Amino acid sequence: MTTTLAPAFHVNHRTIAGTVSDPIHTVKNDTWVTATATITTAHTRGTGSNTRVLLGLTADNGAIAVATIDPVRVSQIPDFFRRPGTRVEVSGFVRHLPGIPTTVEAIGVHPAA
Repeated sequence: MTTTLAPAFHVNHRTIAGTVSDPIHTVKNDTWVTATATITTAHTRGTGSNTRVLLGLTADNGAIAVATIDPVRVSQIPDFFRRPGTRVEVSGFVRHLPGIPTTVEAIGVHPAA
């Protein structure tokens, strides 16, 4: 029996050698990254000033990742850039938290070029 691993979700980040693309799970916590993907799911949690958004992202290679948008940034990102099917560039910090997949704490969500 052959096991096929799921493709890795790649993010771009700067190193001493310049900008590189690596699987998100190999990038150090708190590293600034960017990634282009399609929003597949968007879930709003909380209300008012405690509203967070969780975005399910799918890369061109089929890999998936999660981006979170904190309450401060939710009001700064237009609703259109939080809709499933929208192709976006997400920028933010890598977060490795116990018990959940590595995420991008999104600071910006913009239309993909």
